[in-house]
Amino acid sequence: MPSLVAGQSVYGSRTSATKFLNAAAFQAAPNGSGSCVLNEPATCGLGNVSPRDVFTQPGVNNWDISLFKNIHYSSNEARYIQLRWETYNTFNHTQFNNLGGSSTNASSSSFGKVTSAKPPRIMALAVKVYF
Repeated sequence: MPSLVAGQSVYGSRTSATKFLNAAAFQAAPNGSGSCVLNEPATCGLGNVSPRDVFTQPGVNNWDISLFKNIHYSSNEARYIQLRWETYNTFNHTQFNNLGGSSTNASSSSFGKVTSAKPPRIMALAVKVYF
């Protein structure tokens, strides 16, 4: 687990895919001396034992919308044509997905960079006939 550097913000730019985390806020944990001393985590190779939830993954802002219209084509109410329009991620917000880099190697070139994004807006148009 990497050590946290005092006075540094963990986040770089929460809107940038290449600088989501500030790599300067983390440093590699010491290797340890081989003999652990109580209340001195650095002697065990644990760094300064940063909390497990020191940062959060990128958030999700996803809106899925469906519109339906039933058009009756006979006197029997069970028979109709349904027009459907469905959109997924309607407002097309970029949703970063995975952070690169190992949690034990803050000096890697991919540390703190977003490596993927969730799918963009998808639309579907359908016609269903109920008879």
